[in-house]
Amino acid sequence: MSDVLDSGVFSRFGRMEVNADGSAGSYEIFARSGNVENPERNWSEWRKITPDAGTSGLPSARFVQWKAVLSPGARVDSVGINYLPVNIAPVVDEIAVEPGARANQPAPPSGQPQQVTINLPSAQNAISYSQDPSTAPLTAVRDRTAVTVRWSAHDDNGDELVFDVYVRGDGEKNWRLLRSRVSERFYSFDSIRIPDGGYRVRVVASDAPAHVLGDALAGERESDHFIIDTTPPVLTGLQGNLQSGVLHGSFVATDATSPIVRAEYSLDAGRWQVLEPVGKLSDALSEHYDFSIPLASIPVRPTPDEPEGSPPPVTDAQEHILTVRVYDRYDNVSAAKTVLH
Repeated sequence: MSDVLDSGVFSRFGRMEVNADGSAGSYEIFARSGNVENPERNWSEWRKITPDAGTSGLPSARFVQWKAVLSPGARVDSVGINYLPVNIAPVVDEIAVEPGARANQPAPPSGQPQQVTINLPSAQNAISYSQDPSTAPLTAVRDRTAVTVRWSAHDDNGDELVFDVYVRGDGEKNWRLLRSRVSERFYSFDSIRIPDGGYRVRVVASDAPAHVLGDALAGERESDHFIIDTTPPVLTGLQGNLQSGVLHGSFVATDATSPIVRAEYSLDAGRWQVLEPVGKLSDALSEHYDFSIPLASIPVRPTPDEPEGSPPPVTDAQEHILTVRVYDRYDNVSAAKTVLH
């Protein structure tokens, strides 16, 4: 009889334990080892084993096979071999970074901050019928002051893992530690801790909780590039005038980190209307706005969210208030106004 054991990883083999009845006949135990599943390909030679007496003497490998040679009347009920898997470094499989989200917060009441789901890249279009909890969607809440990092990792030895999280900005050489010995597979931090700009995160996985000092191994991965932008755009040069019933206005919107994505104007606290930049496409860090709008085309109050009623008396019929606001890619907003006569 013979059997093959797969230890799962490269292992050192120790004492063999045999449960046998040799009272009516003799038996001998042989074993060999190899690193491929097929025992006929590059395995060690058969080696006679003395059961229950010291190490087996087999070369370290992933697979081991034993066989028993029985004389008439002998019986072998079971054979076991002690082995120690060689430690293998853990692997960080993937990382997702979500600026503007904070995880590990109590569920918000109705009408409170919007929830956001953070998926790992491999889960974006994947269907799984037995999903690994470590890769399941992570629920967070919208928070412009936070950044959430999540990752998946595995260890072929099945060891418990802890994680160190680092960040490095564009043009920097050194990684800065954000948090050490994180046991969860996500971490949220305040974006105010680092200035606006481009960054990458490094996650280092360690199997230190499962090993004595000096035997632990680590694996790491860097995230894709991401942007932190919590500073509103700057509005400059806002001016306007009224000529022959036409509103003429102009201004420049500039952001140091992300493109200007949209602009709006309001006249006399009326409803917001979209403005297009010069060139119509809003995709640059600086956009110039120059517009002319007939007053007759501007919606007047009341708006749907404002109560109807008699307007207050007008002291100066020639006075109008032009207000503009602009947004960058990360929903930072700035507003400015000018008085027109």
